[in-house]
Amino acid sequence: MRVLMVLDEWNLGGTETHVLSIAKTLLRKHVNVLVAAADGPLLTRVRDLQIPNVRLPKPAWSTLTALTDSYRQETLAILRDVMITQQIDLVHAHQLPTGLVALAAAQEHGVPFLYTVHGTYEDPDKLHIVLRGASGVIAVSPPLETQLRNWGYQSVVIPNGVDLNEFHPVDEVSLRTRLGLWNEAFVWLYTGRIAWEKAKIAKTFVLSATGVHKAYQDAHALIVGNGAQRAELEQFVAKWNGRRRMPWVHVLGGSDNMNCVYNVANAVVGTGRVALEAMAAGKPVVAVGSHGFVGLVEPKTFDLAWNMYFGDHDAVLPVTRSVLTRTMSQVTAMREVLPALGDTCRRWVAQRFAIEKVCEPLLALYERVGVGPTR
Repeated sequence: MRVLMVLDEWNLGGTETHVLSIAKTLLRKHVNVLVAAADGPLLTRVRDLQIPNVRLPKPAWSTLTALTDSYRQETLAILRDVMITQQIDLVHAHQLPTGLVALAAAQEHGVPFLYTVHGTYEDPDKLHIVLRGASGVIAVSPPLETQLRNWGYQSVVIPNGVDLNEFHPVDEVSLRTRLGLWNEAFVWLYTGRIAWEKAKIAKTFVLSATGVHKAYQDAHALIVGNGAQRAELEQFVAKWNGRRRMPWVHVLGGSDNMNCVYNVANAVVGTGRVALEAMAAGKPVVAVGSHGFVGLVEPKTFDLAWNMYFGDHDAVLPVTRSVLTRTMSQVTAMREVLPALGDTCRRWVAQRFAIEKVCEPLLALYERVGVGPTR
């Protein structure tokens, strides 16, 4: 079986990293995988890993909700050509708007089409079109599976998988040195796309870190990510740094070496795939996402955090400055036991979310929908 995966573009985001990890693992298992996506900052890693890639144009909109006809036609022509020349047996899309075009190409050629729903942010009208045409639907979390079931669609829960060889504990001093952080500094990390809800969370993180910094002068905050509101966030951070003699809130752009970033931190505020990657790197996580606050991820809350996708698809509470400040302060006070908690979190991720384990149900679905062996 020859599988074509389709993305909007190779951005530094959770969906893109997920596809990269899956493609890398399936190729190791001798599954023929090809990925079609527009160029982006993650493309260098795609090439380094020798993942076959087809260049698509960047999505272009005539209005806020309608694709330009030229983009649709150009993308459709490329996908048609790939499906014929590469003898594609199954198309697996992960994002809109490319999912809409990929569905049209698959239907033209009578090829099975799979779609993975990665979040609650998709345009419902467009998502329904893709779901109605799909031969199979994947949800990356239990809340998404419930939402899809309530809409009348059957889906299979296959979580984001983490490559434990890529995300693992390591002593990281170079980035700390670059940021002027001494070894004893306690570093809180927030990472995500700096736009929309995640940009609001980043601001709440800074405000909460301010409260922690008042009680613990060695506490620093690190924000890693790009997005439409990054410049606005940097101005916001500059105001708080201006009140101290030394900068203690640090904003970096996106990184294609997130294992290095995670290992700079003592603890991480994050959601979804970020939470999984951070725990794989041996870091304790306070789960906060687009839907709200879940709290410190530890053995007694493992199932709760997963069933809420670490705050991104469901939550215990709204995320507020007071709630997050209190939790971050409590975790900072636990610094002596955090390495042991990080080790426990890594073992849990290895048991439940290792990329090799995640790929097994995916391969089974490919074979069932594609009606043929994947190897």
